[in-house]
Amino acid sequence: MWFTIRMTVIRPNTPEELDQLLAIQVACIQDLTDTYTPVEMKAWIDYIQKETASRYEAFHNLVYTNDSHKIVGFVSWTDDGTEAKIECLYVLSDYRGKHIGQQLLKVAEGQVKAKKVMIRSTLNARSFYEHNGYIFKSEAMSRSGFKIALLERV
Repeated sequence: MWFTIRMTVIRPNTPEELDQLLAIQVACIQDLTDTYTPVEMKAWIDYIQKETASRYEAFHNLVYTNDSHKIVGFVSWTDDGTEAKIECLYVLSDYRGKHIGQQLLKVAEGQVKAKKVMIRSTLNARSFYEHNGYIFKSEAMSRSGFKIALLERV
């Protein structure tokens, strides 16, 4: 009799993996066709690619790897001790619906020192964050010019 044991891991990223984080973020943005227009998605992708993968160096990052050690999702945040901000939380489309995003969020929250956690979320992810204890505060415009939801957890 054979048994399959899932060998998934949540761990900090290595510097060599920054390009993979950018690729995952771009792939996830390209999936947002029900929420954002092609023009909005292009502006967003152009914005993050202009910053390059080095943008993640300013964040705390955790990656989720699958059985083959491939990164399939990640979470990034900042924390100044007073306020933390979830900067990115992305899971590749083939791995969504498997609680990976929720696991990444919970592990990141466990490492945050601040009492207040803020999130600038895509509109489609708002319900995910609300389901995980965040409270919707308002809508705003992203740095790339599309609507986002502002949420917080205290």
